[in-house]
Amino acid sequence: MMMTTTERSRIEVEAVNDLARQLPSLLQRQEDELREVQERMHALKAAGLIYAAEHWRNKKYFYLIYPQVGGQRKRQYVGTDPDRIAEARAGIQRGKDYDLLKENVAAIESRITAAKFHINSAQFELRSALSQLRPDGDTYPKAWRNECHHLHGDSHRPAPAAIAPESVTML
Repeated sequence: MMMTTTERSRIEVEAVNDLARQLPSLLQRQEDELREVQERMHALKAAGLIYAAEHWRNKKYFYLIYPQVGGQRKRQYVGTDPDRIAEARAGIQRGKDYDLLKENVAAIESRITAAKFHINSAQFELRSALSQLRPDGDTYPKAWRNECHHLHGDSHRPAPAAIAPESVTML
């Protein structure tokens, strides 16, 4: 069985409406995920981030070697105490975890920005389609291309006077 244009149009409109109804919950999930990641980042930062490499001197003394700033490299002696070494390593791991979460935030924000762009594009398309409808039901681009339904006999409505055949006499 072949579908009519009207049936296909109705199905497409229903599909768009279904997608539109899903948007609020999808956006809420993104917002919740963003908030959760930012809370974890805040907790990691509050616990202390260490951006340094570990270094053992003489296989006995633990040091933290920080990135070079202004031509100087900071070295911090941690010592041989297992608790201090464990805390320093935990700080290094928190720094790595924080950076991964920062990448997650960027990805979520990118998805939200892309969604905003696509929603704006959809609104533009729908608004522009509505703005091109003429009072007689035709679209302006069709009339501009001389594809008006009156020229092809696709309507029972009377043709506008501007395009009515000249052979018709007006009473």
